Amino acid sequence: MKLNKNILWITLAVAVIAALAIHTDPTEITQANPALLVAAAATFTASIYTWFLAWNHLMKEPFKKCIKINTKSLMGIFAPMGLGTDLLRAYFSKKEQISGSRAIAASFMVKFWKFLLMFFLMLLAIVLLATRTPEFLQQAPSFIAALLLTMAGAVIVLLFRFKAVAQKLNKLLKRYPMIRFHEELKHQFHELTPRTTATLVTTLAASTLLEVATVYLLFLSIGVNLTMIQIFIFTAVAHSLVLVPLTPQGIGIAEGGGYILLSMTYFALPKGTIGSFLILWNIVRIWVPSAVGLATTIIDKGTKRR
Repeated sequence: MKLNKNILWITLAVAVIAALAIHTDPTEITQANPALLVAAAATFTASIYTWFLAWNHLMKEPFKKCIKINTKSLMGIFAPMGLGTDLLRAYFSKKEQISGSRAIAASFMVKFWKFLLMFFLMLLAIVLLATRTPEFLQQAPSFIAALLLTMAGAVIVLLFRFKAVAQKLNKLLKRYPMIRFHEELKHQFHELTPRTTATLVTTLAASTLLEVATVYLLFLSIGVNLTMIQIFIFTAVAHSLVLVPLTPQGIGIAEGGGYILLSMTYFALPKGTIGSFLILWNIVRIWVPSAVGLATTIIDKGTKRR
């Protein structure tokens, strides 16, 4: 089995940390509070599992089985062939005799509402920044581009509902049954009720609040006590960039955008502090979940062999 993409993503993740370390001299990391770092990792993990609840609500499969599927799908940068979380979720769903196309369709449905939620949070963050610092005008195009990319994500999901789009993709991606995915996604949109929508939005809002708490704890771990508005602005902007599908979990894109944002006078943070935070944020959101997913997969394989 080739691992070229897998090695590429691991290399990129390491390169991002190395670039931040070289460029910022993040000395605050050595003084970080271990208890707060553990709390931040636990809080971010909780945000991921809260997201899973939305997926499980659509799948209507046994809770224990869905948790197992989703935990193993967290392998992320360690996943063979560089597979994304959605494809891993489909792969492990098939192992549990669940339709892979339905698993991906449910993922995209949850992502659709996440894109919409982050679009409005990003818009609010832009308004807050624009009214608090004149420096915002210099970076406005970047923030607007991020806002449009977030909205584009929701639009792309909607496009998958059209059969013509699925047929075109089916010719390009012969390995993946895009027609079946299209049918499953269309079915899930058709079955969408106000109650289901409310459940998805509420669950994703809770997941987002846990992401905000993670950012707060990470800043606090290196002795930085920002206002809740500043924490909210960073979370809204950075986690919108995480959704950009150019790299797994927006590796590099999110850190680059986060660096630009935290360099603004509104935050007034020195380089070393910014670098320390972004490295710790990268570890908590990329390496910790990936390690949990990899460990769970290895343990599960070992258990089955017995």
